[in-house]
Amino acid sequence: MNQEEIIINEAIRQFAEKGLRFTVQDIAENLHMAKKTIYHSFSSKEELLIAMLKSGFARIQEDKRRILSSEETLPKKLRRAMIAIPDEYAFLDFRQLSGLEQKYPSAAAELHYQLEANWEPIYQVIEEGKRSGQIRKDVDLTVLRLIVTSAIENFISSEDLRNNNIEYQEALNSLMNIIMKGICL
Repeated sequence: MNQEEIIINEAIRQFAEKGLRFTVQDIAENLHMAKKTIYHSFSSKEELLIAMLKSGFARIQEDKRRILSSEETLPKKLRRAMIAIPDEYAFLDFRQLSGLEQKYPSAAAELHYQLEANWEPIYQVIEEGKRSGQIRKDVDLTVLRLIVTSAIENFISSEDLRNNNIEYQEALNSLMNIIMKGICL
């Protein structure tokens, strides 16, 4: 692992512990390095958050590719791939991203971009499901993407899940139950 990856991994660990309240000083102390060493790699906390998002979504895309190439049934593949979270991120509470848009607008824009990007493999599997009769032919891919990404963004930015004692992963599973019952024949 290079120095940037080490810093990103520690930032993820700090995020898991403190949410967006983690500081560059927290990272420096735990890595036994000077803050200026971190700032040499990342000019600001927001730049570090963006790097964390890019790294995390790269791992999510790897996980999606693995899921979509598995021998599972098409509906199971879709269900798992649309809300894929690699095992190394299973401990994260993504509800802690609440407030990202207000405090770190560039990082929020990156999150939005990452949620909207790289849907082509999912689209291909859905089209395969339409051809094989496992997915309804009238499922609009753009609308489906908007439903999923909007729900995920809402889960992250709203306090509703926390106020109703709903875990993030539980909310994702519930979302997929509703969607899969709506798109499958």
